[in-house]
Amino acid sequence: LLMHPLCISPFSIHKSPHLVGSLSSLSFTSRLYNKSEGDDDDDAPVISGDWREFRNSLRTTLMDSEEEEDTTPVATPWSSYIDSPNTQKLLTQSPTLHAEYVSLLSSPSNPTYVVGEPELCGALARLPLTASVWFHGREHLKQEKRRKLLDPKAEPRKHDDDLYDEAVSRVNSMLFPSSSSSDTTNKDMDDETKQIVSAAVKNTNVWYKATESIINNRLNALAIKAVDSSGNIESASLDEKDRSFLNRYVKSNEEWEELSVIVSHNGEGLKTEKSESVALTINRPLSVGISDSLTKLILQGSFASKDSDSKKSENDKDQEYLESLYTEDFQQKFRDAFGKEGVAYVGGPDMQHLPAILIHGQRDLPGSTELAPGSGIFTGGMEAAVDSVLAKESSPSDYKFFVGRKIFAPGFLESYCRTGTYAPLHIPRPIVLRQCISLPKPLFHEVLGQCGGEMGEISKIEIL
Repeated sequence: LLMHPLCISPFSIHKSPHLVGSLSSLSFTSRLYNKSEGDDDDDAPVISGDWREFRNSLRTTLMDSEEEEDTTPVATPWSSYIDSPNTQKLLTQSPTLHAEYVSLLSSPSNPTYVVGEPELCGALARLPLTASVWFHGREHLKQEKRRKLLDPKAEPRKHDDDLYDEAVSRVNSMLFPSSSSSDTTNKDMDDETKQIVSAAVKNTNVWYKATESIINNRLNALAIKAVDSSGNIESASLDEKDRSFLNRYVKSNEEWEELSVIVSHNGEGLKTEKSESVALTINRPLSVGISDSLTKLILQGSFASKDSDSKKSENDKDQEYLESLYTEDFQQKFRDAFGKEGVAYVGGPDMQHLPAILIHGQRDLPGSTELAPGSGIFTGGMEAAVDSVLAKESSPSDYKFFVGRKIFAPGFLESYCRTGTYAPLHIPRPIVLRQCISLPKPLFHEVLGQCGGEMGEISKIEIL
């Protein structure tokens, strides 16, 4: 079952002493699983309908199977978030989303978890550089183990990130300060030392502290080497290695603790010209209240001026179309609906000149489209949204406007996730749809804390 092409990426099964028994005793009665009599048992089962519903059903069934022997109610770690300040804040924003969220947090399976690959309507957590370095290194080791199994005579390939090798050496020097130096590399360790270091680096606090120390040392060295008396960096003083490190560090800071939702992936969701992956950052609010200028940006974008002497461009034609669609009268209606309480977000650095993307959870809103079957996350329906708010059938807080987006060329997002730049997550719908305004706890840490495990530990270290 787990090798089915529809299942291999989305599934994330946690290790459990009951896992083998649970899988063998599962009764697949879901309407999503269809198997005809006479089918070969070696054939992959066919899953029709919403595979997300199937995955959640499977995870719940696994949890229930493990708890059959003891029916005593046990408080789960994620149920503690029912009374968290952020959840109570959600109650004031949207009682409907709050009720849905509490129901999910009360379930036997965690609604927030890491998945194997990025998926449409899933989330991306931008990991700090410290974690990215370590996760990238671990991915390299996994690839080398697979190569060794396929070809025992294969020559080992050097990892392309020297920060990871330095971090492993730093763990060694932390454990054996009298017998190792900062120049010690992994290949210089004897077998016993390697085993001790290997066990130690499984502790998040250990590898995090070691990698953070390496990054700080690099920054200090750059400051001595390339910063002039005015505090500016002299780029001529930097070699390729220094520039590469500095670019990674700056990029990590620019995207610090971003949490995004994937709205286009593998040709599904929002339509793109080249089948890119597109994500919207949900924890970067731009404005509470929509001004006149922001109204024009949301509805019409910021295309090149038609007053230019240059030849009429495609942008000019697009501008004319939007102006005919969203007239001054409609813009006034939009301001009446969202002017005081509407919330706009910076969705990302790309395509900020285009009209905003509207995201909401209103299933019956005319003109809207569900991004992925069963996700309950919709886009479009601008005119109906305005009418609905003005008729008090919905609230301005039910809608989110995203200026800009994050665009990944085909295959790049998967690569970023494998190398630890992003952690692909499944998160509850209310997290995507809620307004990220004045939250008692940053949404990034709320989500990683709910994930638990290594993600939860990274959050604890980062938030201190």
